[in-house]
Amino acid sequence: MLKKYTVVAKLKQQILDQKEAALLQARIRVQVLEEEIKALRYQIETLNVPNKGAFSKFLHAKSLGDSLMKQKEYVIKDKERAQNYANECLYHFNEASRDFEKIKYIREDAYAKAIKALKKREQNDLDEVALQLYALQGASK
Repeated sequence: MLKKYTVVAKLKQQILDQKEAALLQARIRVQVLEEEIKALRYQIETLNVPNKGAFSKFLHAKSLGDSLMKQKEYVIKDKERAQNYANECLYHFNEASRDFEKIKYIREDAYAKAIKALKKREQNDLDEVALQLYALQGASK
């Protein structure tokens, strides 16, 4: 009976580890996207728009700025999706953690009951041995 709880606890531990790994990957993905947003923001801020010269250079700088802004918007949306996924992973991790703690508690309770039963059985065996020794001593006198 105790072996059953040990197997289930190992399975729940594996599930918990998988959920933790997925959560870690999701959080890393969010951090990478945040860094990408910072880099795009820096590129947009440092974009040189010519004050003088050919109009084509101005149009080129404007189109480059527009494309960087669109790319930044896409990355922000991707980051939001990644953040939602990370929140979902956190929810599943917390569920798996609760399940593992339940099984761990049940297993520890089963161990405690088994130990209590063994101690009671040992006490009964010792009482029986004591009675037999007493009976032998009474018979030998």
